Parts: sequence; structure tokens; C-alpha cells
Amino acid sequence: MNFAKNLPDRKWLASGISGVLTWAIVTYAGLGEEVATPLVGAVMAAVHYFVPASVTDIIKRVDDQVIKFARQSPDSPASPE
Repeated sequence: MNFAKNLPDRKWLASGISGVLTWAIVTYAGLGEEVATPLVGAVMAAVHYFVPASVTDIIKRVDDQVIKFARQSPDSPASPE
């Protein structure tokens, strides 16, 4: 079984983990929900923005685009789904 297919992109995984950790820290610090919610959202957005996509994620997107482009040609052996 290939577990790599079932895992989300590195960006989304890092964003989710950072959100959980930020929420735990803010809850432990005793800050209210008025502060916690925007803070967690801002940290998650920042982590998602700054974490680069992995090479395998980029290759998957390129492969999908190449296959989609190849299916448009009538001479292509790629079969339409």
C-alpha cells in the first residue's frame, strides 16, 4: 500500500500541524477565544505561504498536465478517462 498517495501536500500538513500547536500554546497561555482564533488563522496562513511545495507534489502536477495535454492529440496512445 502506498501511503504517500493518501497524505496531503507538505504545505497543508505543515499548516495543520502549526495550527494545532498554536492553538495548544494559546490555550495553555490562557488567552481568550477573541485572540486565539485570529492568531491561529494567521499562523496557519503564514506557514502555508512560506513552506515550499515538495518536489514530488510539483512533479505530480506536471505529470497530470502532460497527460491531460497528450490526451488532446488524436495520435496519442493515452486513452481518455
